[in-house]
Amino acid sequence: MHLIYLGLTLGLIWLNLAGLTLFCRRWLPDFALARTCGILLLALILFFVEHFVGLGKLNWVWPLTSLASAYILNKNKDQLRSSGFWGAELVFGLAFLYGFIWRFTLPNINVSSERITDLYFIANYINGDTLPPEDNWNPPHKFDFYYAFQHYLAALVGRVFNLDVGTTYNLSFCLVLALPATLIWSLAGHFMKSAWLKLLLVVALAWGGSGLTPLIHAVYKYPAMPEILLEENRANASERDIENAERSYNYQVSTHAFLNLVRGARFTGSHDDKAHEGGDKTRPEMAEIFFPVERPLMDKPIFGEDGKPILDEKGKAITEKVVNEDFELRVLPIENYGYQYFVGDYHPPMGGFAILLMSLALMVAIKGGQQVRICTALLGTTIPLALITNTWVFPLQGFLICGWLVFGYINKQKPDWAALMGGGIVAGLLAYPFLIGFTSGGSPTPVKLVEGYDHTPVARFIGTLWPAFVLMLLSLFDSKWRKWTVTLFVTFAILWTISECIYIDDPTGGKYLRTNTVMKWWGWIYVACLVLFGSVCLGSSKWWIKIPAIVVLLAVSTAGFDIARYFANTNKAYVGKLHGHHWFTQRVERRDMFNFLKQSPRGIVLENVPKEAYMESSVYSIFNDKPVLLGWPSHLRTWHGDVPQVWKMRDQIRQFYKGQLGASKDWLMVNKVKYIVFTDAESQQQWDLIHQQIQSEYAWFGFNRTGQKPMGIWVKK
Repeated sequence: MHLIYLGLTLGLIWLNLAGLTLFCRRWLPDFALARTCGILLLALILFFVEHFVGLGKLNWVWPLTSLASAYILNKNKDQLRSSGFWGAELVFGLAFLYGFIWRFTLPNINVSSERITDLYFIANYINGDTLPPEDNWNPPHKFDFYYAFQHYLAALVGRVFNLDVGTTYNLSFCLVLALPATLIWSLAGHFMKSAWLKLLLVVALAWGGSGLTPLIHAVYKYPAMPEILLEENRANASERDIENAERSYNYQVSTHAFLNLVRGARFTGSHDDKAHEGGDKTRPEMAEIFFPVERPLMDKPIFGEDGKPILDEKGKAITEKVVNEDFELRVLPIENYGYQYFVGDYHPPMGGFAILLMSLALMVAIKGGQQVRICTALLGTTIPLALITNTWVFPLQGFLICGWLVFGYINKQKPDWAALMGGGIVAGLLAYPFLIGFTSGGSPTPVKLVEGYDHTPVARFIGTLWPAFVLMLLSLFDSKWRKWTVTLFVTFAILWTISECIYIDDPTGGKYLRTNTVMKWWGWIYVACLVLFGSVCLGSSKWWIKIPAIVVLLAVSTAGFDIARYFANTNKAYVGKLHGHHWFTQRVERRDMFNFLKQSPRGIVLENVPKEAYMESSVYSIFNDKPVLLGWPSHLRTWHGDVPQVWKMRDQIRQFYKGQLGASKDWLMVNKVKYIVFTDAESQQQWDLIHQQIQSEYAWFGFNRTGQKPMGIWVKK
């Protein structure tokens, strides 16, 4: 029954998107742009409206929009094939399917990476309250400090189709990542006709490889198959031993494949030293060739036999240059478009890539003289959209449009300034109610210069990004698009240089000083370069441009080898559980507590915070549409700065769960706590102390089995 429901839901979503795409197509040059622009602009308009009046649950909308979409499809049925509609829908369907395979197979929204964080962002919007909504991790404060337009869009999907927050997360993930793929296909079609070459470009980007991917395969060794699993040894082994060996081997292969995918993006500073381990894990001789570890030198005093420093004639200690082994290699990752699939976070870079590809497709359409005024106006909207979707790339988006403007003047095609400025102003006004709180409540993040050893080692910089550099250089030799490629070459060369000269000084430091800046900027620039310059090279009539470009993209696509092995060997115990919490609720006590909270009226939940982040705290509340008294403290510090109240609340919660907080009952009442979650991570003694203090105001509902430690929920009477 669940699969039938899921199939019907996906069918309704497709029907509504198809109707929206056809409706917008009359003003736009192709279906991919019509789909993306229609979705983003509709969401932006509603985002504006709901800052004045929350529209609540919107599940009454889909019958009306479905009928309207069916009407539009029927009205245009004779032109659907000749207009290329079905071909465009096939591309979108396959792109959606690729993301759906990832989320259907591995649907967990767990405490690894930023999945719970992203779920919390969506949950803030899922009820359709007047914006900004209550902050579910820090009530009664408002959620107005994060660039969460992409999460609002996801919540909109969940509200219209009446989805739980976990399913909303997983299906929206597939939708948002499908949009860039369709735009890549559409954009590439302006430069080449071959479907196979367009597919190669899409695959190279969707599989998430970088310049390091083929080199990693030369250094890291896949686990060897255990001898017991060899054909000649199976006959002498028991079925249980073979089964255990297969399970262990599959886990090792799955882990290694996943790590290879991560290494392709996060090698620099995170895996450099490990590449030299040797043994059955790596080939250290290859690591020394491809990934030599470079640490700075330091002055070390020379000591005499008496153990004292040797001094020169001026009494100054004599030193020698030695390698500073304590120096931490700088963590410099590149999280590109394809990286998002296997990590599984519904994080802002996804929306950033959709806006980037929308911008590039609009630029190509304008260059071709297609719907110039409307496309120019839409191009203007991308700057405010980038600001509220992925603020990190907002300056890059602005610089990209400046490069496009320069190309227009070089090509003696004066831009339609009225349309460009008009689109930007209208989108800016629609985003303005959000920006009022967002721009005033964020932490200060000044721009600083990169100095000394914080710069990227040259070998790592080239090793990671060489596919983009090669395609950029090759495209310069294609005379057909010379002005276009030269202008873009200069634009992106400047962006690469900027990324190495400055960084955004966020709360992280030490080896993570540039991590966030590089992670957001490099992935964005890399994807833009592969799409733009890759399209020019693949569409070139010169074989000595096209063939090397194919080789480059095939090298990047070797990430597909790890994807295949990961899928073949990973544990699929939670397949199809799109609500995302089965990893947690497969245990019956937790499931019953979930169901209890889901059916209970909305109110603040108290959960323990034993760590600073990446813990199970807030899982009970967020999945069940309840605010939690305090979310992950370290994340709140990142977003708000070092707010003393957060740390004070954290300490009070920890004291409460130890039964050592004075006046616990009064403290709960002041903070308007309605539900208190108590898990078997705590002891019987803690439960006794807490219950003794609060039983006059809170009733206990236990879900533990007889003889087990207390596990359940206190509810305010």
